[in-house]
Amino acid sequence: MSLGDEVTAAVQRSKAEKQRAATSATATGIGALVDSPDDSVLRAPVPSRYEEEDLGPGRSRRFGYVEDIMLSFLFFSSPGNIITFVITWLLISFGQVILTFGVLGMVGKLIIFGWYTAFRLNCIVDAAAGEEDLPTISMENGWVEDIIIPVGHWIGSWLAAFSPALLYLMFKLSTTSMDSLGVLKLLFGGLPGWMGAAEGDLSVLRILIIVGLFLWPIIVLCVSLGGFPTLARIDLIVKTLFNTIHAYVATVIVVFGAFFLDLWLSGILANKMIAPQAGAGTSSLLGAIALWVVVVTAVEVYFEVIAMRAIGLYYHHFKKRFAWSWG
Repeated sequence: MSLGDEVTAAVQRSKAEKQRAATSATATGIGALVDSPDDSVLRAPVPSRYEEEDLGPGRSRRFGYVEDIMLSFLFFSSPGNIITFVITWLLISFGQVILTFGVLGMVGKLIIFGWYTAFRLNCIVDAAAGEEDLPTISMENGWVEDIIIPVGHWIGSWLAAFSPALLYLMFKLSTTSMDSLGVLKLLFGGLPGWMGAAEGDLSVLRILIIVGLFLWPIIVLCVSLGGFPTLARIDLIVKTLFNTIHAYVATVIVVFGAFFLDLWLSGILANKMIAPQAGAGTSSLLGAIALWVVVVTAVEVYFEVIAMRAIGLYYHHFKKRFAWSWG
């Protein structure tokens, strides 16, 4: 065998090994996270830009983190992504409409919410794997894996992030005098209610909520890629945050920046579309509100895709600094 043939064979073996590693990534990653008691899984820092490698037709170049984040804002430049985005937008809009159909509408809304939750988590997983396309719209694995489990992962990630705040809140409620109505308002007022708590001694609660918001992106990343067992190794999560603190802060800014941009644009659209119809007839006002809901849903889906992809790209580009690896 000539030297050229040996080099070619070595390159082919290397590509085959990469493909095999990719297919077994999740299993080996969970094992490294849960079972590894030492720092042997800690990787060397990743370079600021990836070297070029063969990723298949049309995907021969790997960009840096910042470039990939910027490209995420242009995800609709792909015809396939446009189709996926439009279908997702229409389904979520339909979910807003069917709420008017009583119990059946509520059931339909929950099903759409479950599907959309799976879509959001898959955006994280696909971006973590370096995929540029949005997840496919399908239910190939049945109701449990495609709806129920993703909903559990999504809600569970928020509960895990806010668990210190919730525990502190329960403690304060058990040690302060507050009527039942005040308790219900505080418990079910959501994040605005918690953050707006009037009592001065609840300032600790605000701090815990902010910490929970800061940690949520890495929590949902862990849950998306490896399930809830990955949260057992808090020490590895903390070590990862220290190793990637600048990149993680940037990711948090992108995630919640997208959220606030969504709110900001929704408010502007409300002033432009609903406010002028305030003095008009009921039918005109309802029509303006319905149109606003449809348009705002498109804005919401757009920015949520960007936020979820930012979380996945954080792992994709800096996984060599993680204290564990999913490949």
